[in-house]
Amino acid sequence: MSTLAALCPHRPGFHPALSGRRDSSGQFLTRHTASWAVPSGPNCFASLRKLWTSRILSGDFLAKFRANVASGSKNPPISEPDLAPFLSDLRSCLSLSEADFQSLLCVPPVQPFRLFLLKVLLSVAKDPDIDFIDLLVSGVPLGVDEPMPPCPSLFPAPPAPKPDMDLVHCESPWGSALSDPATVDRLLQAEVSEGWIAEVPGGLSALKRQYSGSAVGKLGLVKAPDRDPRLVVDSSVSGVTAHTHLPNKSANPTITGLRRCLPSRTSLERLFALILDVSKAHRRILIRSSDRGLLCFFHRRKLYQCLTLNFGARASGYYWARVAGLLSRLLHRLLFVRHALLIYVDDLISLFSGPSAPVWAALMCVLLLLLRAFADACADSRSAGIGGFVRLVSGRCVWFRHTFSASDLSSLFSWFEESSAPQKFIAAWELFGQLALLWCVALLVPAGLNDPDEVLHQQHLALLDRLAELQQQALRIQEDTHGAEGEAEQVLRARFEQVAMDLQELNGRQRRQEMVSWRHRVRRHVISWPAQTALDMEDHLSRAHDLFTFWFFEMRERIKTLLDSKVYQKPVSLSPIYED
Repeated sequence: MSTLAALCPHRPGFHPALSGRRDSSGQFLTRHTASWAVPSGPNCFASLRKLWTSRILSGDFLAKFRANVASGSKNPPISEPDLAPFLSDLRSCLSLSEADFQSLLCVPPVQPFRLFLLKVLLSVAKDPDIDFIDLLVSGVPLGVDEPMPPCPSLFPAPPAPKPDMDLVHCESPWGSALSDPATVDRLLQAEVSEGWIAEVPGGLSALKRQYSGSAVGKLGLVKAPDRDPRLVVDSSVSGVTAHTHLPNKSANPTITGLRRCLPSRTSLERLFALILDVSKAHRRILIRSSDRGLLCFFHRRKLYQCLTLNFGARASGYYWARVAGLLSRLLHRLLFVRHALLIYVDDLISLFSGPSAPVWAALMCVLLLLLRAFADACADSRSAGIGGFVRLVSGRCVWFRHTFSASDLSSLFSWFEESSAPQKFIAAWELFGQLALLWCVALLVPAGLNDPDEVLHQQHLALLDRLAELQQQALRIQEDTHGAEGEAEQVLRARFEQVAMDLQELNGRQRRQEMVSWRHRVRRHVISWPAQTALDMEDHLSRAHDLFTFWFFEMRERIKTLLDSKVYQKPVSLSPIYED
């Protein structure tokens, strides 16, 4: 402090003393001088923020928004009709004609975001990485044996080491994908339908002819408790990881730095947190057309190529960090109030204080939804919500959404105490939601996948339709006869008894068929122990399940980097000085 005081040009006593003084809320006045506590920079979205906050506070908009967020539904918390007035306000603030504004709302091919609209907003905020938008529109390079465009807001990386292997073409997937081909088929078909993956016509020979540089990695299937299975393309075995050099390095804080930023005591006002998750974040970034021969893999002797970044490529985390940085800096400018906004992998974690927190949370969601960055939210300290839906290709859809209070959860689960906060058991509620999703799948999908099971399922549906038809006939006969039983009633009762016998007989056949199918699955089961996938430090850091594990790997990597880069110089011998 004495060193900083010496730099001040004013005489001693010119500035009022802040040490030991508190404001009306009880906080020390010195806390107000920290840059994170007050907005900084130009207030470039003041007029837009005023219009949007007035719309949020009018009518029942805020009440519906809070109800949708608390429900835990996967659907956007704000509907498209409710977003239309916000678009009109945005066009008014940008002073654009209707035709020019509609051109900004266009979504580029194979892109989820409104990148043209995002670029205009970033230009208003004077973001340093605005040129990155043009790269997202055309497709990002993977940086294999060529420099990648650097980010001006990140630290430069050290020189790249020489690759220790050549680019290779692997012809088989990992054992995890071979052991469960049905799940791989389902996930692969979903990604092909989304336009993220495409089959290479002509196979490997056509791939080598089309691209000057190509590589084929190994497809793997990752299964983790309480999580959906996902596909991973291992690019380390194909040499793509070794040939990729990132132009920037991240400056993650240490555990000591985080502890120093923590407040010395509990906040005097209530804080609200909103966590937004971007689904399939890496898949939202298009690969440059000339680099699409580098992230390839085989499945069932068919060659596929990734059109967008996948989980497993070294460039995926880097490019998504730049996209998340654009969104976070833009949200800082839009909010321009005291808040916290952090990024952890594909999660945006925000923290607000006071009763105005729902307004700023709604403001964030409005901007992200207008940019088509869809997100979902989870439980709070008083309730937990589950929600989801299943939609088949035929258009049939089943969905569910419900919010459980602490007393509801206590009556359903004996291990949950009513006085506990549901947010502490979020993993259990996620599992609860997955079980509800499985029930929805059971309502739409037949019990088996082979022909006998499908025949039994269709017969079951036909009997249920007959039963519903008989119930309608019984209601009509009861209305016509006014309760008097006649010949029609006796015939209808006999039909009911026949359908009931048919259902009982069909249930027995289904139980026997399930045992046969189970024996077939056991006989076809193959035990596989695939080789472990090589993980680098970035993988360990992104998969750390708590802060202390993250700190351990992060500190170990920092020490290793420091020792590797330290250059020991030999002491320079001085020339002797001779005395007379």
